[in-house]
Amino acid sequence: MRVEIEIRLWMFLPRRASNEKYDDMADERRGTNILLRADETFTNIKKSEVGPIIPTHGFSSFKFIPGTDDTWIIALKSEEDSAANRTNTYITVFSIDGQVALPETPLKGAMKFEGIEFV
Repeated sequence: MRVEIEIRLWMFLPRRASNEKYDDMADERRGTNILLRADETFTNIKKSEVGPIIPTHGFSSFKFIPGTDDTWIIALKSEEDSAANRTNTYITVFSIDGQVALPETPLKGAMKFEGIEFV
């Protein structure tokens, strides 16, 4: 008799990361390239890096790509750089182990998107 066990994972793509006290201006340069995966009991946590760190870019949304058995992710990264008076959104595609298929690519227009959806 074969028994299949369903493994449930929590996935996190933090927008910012720092060991420092919060500072509004410094926060704009604390973007991440971190993907965290945790089992449902949070006893097994793994960290992957997704592409290079670009300090002004932080994750704002992600979805699993349909038909990939929740192994590939499409994500948006936002940039708000007050010093350069710049706001942008980038799109990227990567696997749950951090393998990048589409490096961060800017979307047209100086806009900040914080959601992505498949319809």
